[in-house]
Amino acid sequence: MRKENWKFVLLCAVACGCAGAEETSKRYYSHATELTLRETPAADAAALLRLPINQALFLLARESSNWCKVRLAGAADAGGVPTPEPGNSARDGYVGCAFLQEKPLDFAAIETEAARLFLELTQPGLAPADEACLLDRLFTQIERHFALSPSLYAYNDYRALLEAARQRDSGKLPVWEGKRAAMWRDLSRQRWEKEFPAVRRTVVPGRLEEIRKEAGSEQGHDRTVYSPPEHRPPGEASSDDHEPPESLPAPKASFFSQGKWAVGWAGGPKIRRRHGSQPPAYVVGFGNGGNELLFSELYEMVKALKAPVRIRLVMAPEKVEMPMLDTKLPVWAITAEGLVAGELREARLGPDDSACFGSPGSAEFVFERPLKGRVYGVFASSAPIDPGTVKVTIGNNTSLTGRSLNQENARLTHAEDASVDIDGDGLDDLAVWLSTDQEASLERDRFRHAFFSGNSGGFLRVSGYYNYNSYSLQVWEDGQWRRLYLYDLVTCT
Repeated sequence: MRKENWKFVLLCAVACGCAGAEETSKRYYSHATELTLRETPAADAAALLRLPINQALFLLARESSNWCKVRLAGAADAGGVPTPEPGNSARDGYVGCAFLQEKPLDFAAIETEAARLFLELTQPGLAPADEACLLDRLFTQIERHFALSPSLYAYNDYRALLEAARQRDSGKLPVWEGKRAAMWRDLSRQRWEKEFPAVRRTVVPGRLEEIRKEAGSEQGHDRTVYSPPEHRPPGEASSDDHEPPESLPAPKASFFSQGKWAVGWAGGPKIRRRHGSQPPAYVVGFGNGGNELLFSELYEMVKALKAPVRIRLVMAPEKVEMPMLDTKLPVWAITAEGLVAGELREARLGPDDSACFGSPGSAEFVFERPLKGRVYGVFASSAPIDPGTVKVTIGNNTSLTGRSLNQENARLTHAEDASVDIDGDGLDDLAVWLSTDQEASLERDRFRHAFFSGNSGGFLRVSGYYNYNSYSLQVWEDGQWRRLYLYDLVTCT
């Protein structure tokens, strides 16, 4: 969008904030993160109520260009005039007209607006005044997103934007920093007395990625959908290339459809029992880079299931503050014998997870009794699961990859997979892929054999320097495979 067009949009949004205000029977919604209902039309008037974002209001009168007399939305009387909500008599008051809009805010509208503001902010040659205005409006969008549903996604976006604002040396830094601190207090406080919708992506980067995909599609670029190896997508009845006749029934939807979703970890070599723990506790690493997205989605699952939670900052050895989550979130372990119920007790991020160094994050789970055999993964579901309908299918394969054994750089790969049909409809709902490689480089003058160690976790090394390990957990959600977890790392040996 050109800068002059964008300025017009901003001016229009301010000027038209109370368009149609003369229609006193019409419902409006507060677009402020917290709107004060005042006794009289003045900024210093006594405060009657603090109204949350998207609070429904009826306009009673337009007192001036700035102030509107409103009533909390309730049932209408016989004459069509809105009456106060039950138990909220005398809840008439005054609010700023600029905060009233005809439609409630939703995540999609906020994210789209934030992405456009961010793109405008990154354009070269902006005047300092325009830059400050765009930055302020972008902060406001993230604050609104957080007000709709407190999330680590919005908090992390706000924190990242603060770093950019510091580089610009904005005069409003103390105000924004104060709001960031208030956000953290909201996250740290268990507050499940009301329903909060789940937040499934970041405010700005999530929508930016979508905009870029749409732009690529318009330009004819291919858009590929990832599917895990050795697993057919649900709904494929055969390998025929032609479409099935229209008379055939459509395939059933996956268990994770229509708002149901999951969050979890791949297991295998990455999960281990904590020695001597009672009840039995197991620990799994977060994966590459600490995986802030997984941690953020974990908080959303805690919120969706209204599990007990306490989130706090801990000081990592590298003197970096990282979040830690204490909770009792119901989870399921994926084993060859089916799903086993347990609880997530703790999750923490680490500041780094590089190939040879760093401090990755981890999660700790507890179960009533020790788990038998391989733990292929652990996940939480936003919808109840009946373990009696679950079918877990296990496969494994050992193969030579790369060059032949009489050449250098041969590798043996041990791969295990577990597919989970949760609702017994014959379609995979979760898929785990555990692949552990070992290089078997041969010395030039002396032939050596690489061989399997007998332990499903890996191979004995003949020579070489690296393991090539990849562990992933996928979920079939709303018609496509979505990656919940990936550990894909060349580890130093």
